Amino acid sequence: MTRKFPGVCIDYGHGGEIDGKYQNPSSKQYTFTDHGDLFIGEGITNRMTAVRLIALALAAGVRVWDCVAQKEWTTIPGSWRDLEQQNVGLSTRTRYANTACPKALYLSIHSNAIGNSLKGPSQNARGVCFFTSPGKTFSDTIATAVHKAFERAFADEPVYTRRGDWSDGDVDHEANFHVLRETKSSAVLGEVLFFTNIHDARYLLSSEGQDVIAQAYWDGLEEFLEATREPVGRDLPECCYAPSTAEPAHRAYAAYNRAGENKGLNYQGKPCPTWDELPEDIRVKWRAAVET
Repeated sequence: MTRKFPGVCIDYGHGGEIDGKYQNPSSKQYTFTDHGDLFIGEGITNRMTAVRLIALALAAGVRVWDCVAQKEWTTIPGSWRDLEQQNVGLSTRTRYANTACPKALYLSIHSNAIGNSLKGPSQNARGVCFFTSPGKTFSDTIATAVHKAFERAFADEPVYTRRGDWSDGDVDHEANFHVLRETKSSAVLGEVLFFTNIHDARYLLSSEGQDVIAQAYWDGLEEFLEATREPVGRDLPECCYAPSTAEPAHRAYAAYNRAGENKGLNYQGKPCPTWDELPEDIRVKWRAAVET
């Protein structure tokens, strides 16, 4: 029988960006010296995943706690920049989870790396894996479901899932990480792709890749979460939403309408056109804006 949790507590690891400055100056970043000095910050891509997952959960009526910002989200954030950008300590995050939402499923979002160098050529290691605390717990069941969801999601993508260690009969890796050890509820930590591999890094930095990653997390977690209230934003016009498979310009247009002061309504209080209703010349302008 599937165990249900009253919501999810999301932990997006490491710091983000404040005033153009990455908040992990000595770690959790990589500059590819063999690919035009492309920069990736793990804390930033963690937030890109988290904001999409928060939106999916709230849209389904699932409660979402944020142990980095130490708050419960009741409205869908407009972008990853609306999340907490400070590098909040591990003990602060787990203490909040154990106090504010001790029965919520705890998910820690990360990506992996080879070595501790801040720059260098692309490294070979790729793929995803999921961690739980040592021993057989219900967290293992959740991690297995998430792993399978990523296998399905990446079936036609240029990335792949690692095979897992199977040391205790299931696919998850086991580790004594603080966020897995110190949380009262079931907890899973995802290391999705390697930000030190150029192929994985480019996927992590793309809006299309982030959509797939967040959707895979959601597909793996959904069966374990209770929808305890009305979905957030269900009364917003259709123009405020775009499926995860929509083109980047469509998603940008929807996000703009959702985050705007009038929430998808024009100055007369009527719903803005949906993407399909927009004149083609306007759609061309949105595509050009997204590409610049």
